[in-house]
Order: sequence, then C-alpha cells, then structure tokens
Amino acid sequence: MVYVLVSFITIIAVELFLRFQLISCVKKFSKVSKKSLKIISSNKISDHWKEKVMPIYAFKVFMLTLKLTILIICVFAGALLPVFVLEYAMVPEPSFWVEITKPYALILSCIVACLYYFVRKRYVRL
Repeated sequence: MVYVLVSFITIIAVELFLRFQLISCVKKFSKVSKKSLKIISSNKISDHWKEKVMPIYAFKVFMLTLKLTILIICVFAGALLPVFVLEYAMVPEPSFWVEITKPYALILSCIVACLYYFVRKRYVRL
C-alpha cells in the first residue's frame, strides 16, 4: 500500500513541477544572471552605465527569485497535502512520514518520477 501511495504522491509532485513551469523560470533566472555578470565584467561599459543598469537587473533577479520560491513552495505544498491528509485522517501505524522516508520509498519515488516524466513528455502534448 505504501508503494502505491508513494507513487501517487510522486506523480502529483512531478505534474505540479511541470504545470508550474519551474524549468522556464530557472532558465529566465539564469539568463538574467548571466547578462548582469557580463555587464559587470565588461571593460567596454562605463561605470556610470553599470550604475544605471544594475539596479534593473537586481530587481529582475529579485522578482525571479521570489517567483521561484513561491512556485517551489506551491509544488511542495501540493505534493505534501496528501501526506498530511493520510497522516491525520487515517492515523497509520507506523507513521506515514516514517514509511515515505525509508530508502526503498525514496528510491521508488525517484524511479517513478523519472518514468512518469519521460512517459508524459513522450506521449502527452499540451
């Protein structure tokens, strides 16, 4: 039973990860960070111009960091909600938290996440 529940929770987490488009947000963050580092390290750009443009990049990095934080919290909250429901509604023995943090459950979760991701990317076009 634990295997099925771990698989179900893992699929929920992967689906939320894909729906919230975390990867595109990380790519945007990386792009803005690289641009700002390029400007800082450039000798061809004057210090005056750097002083003008860096607050804009700093604000963009801040907003993307905030967005990433909120998205990651949403993914964790959405994936852990079923765990809380199972833990407090059914009161299992031993604790469901103990069961899902055992090595076999973590390995199963990684395998299910990889399989689900590749199957979904290959066969589902949204």
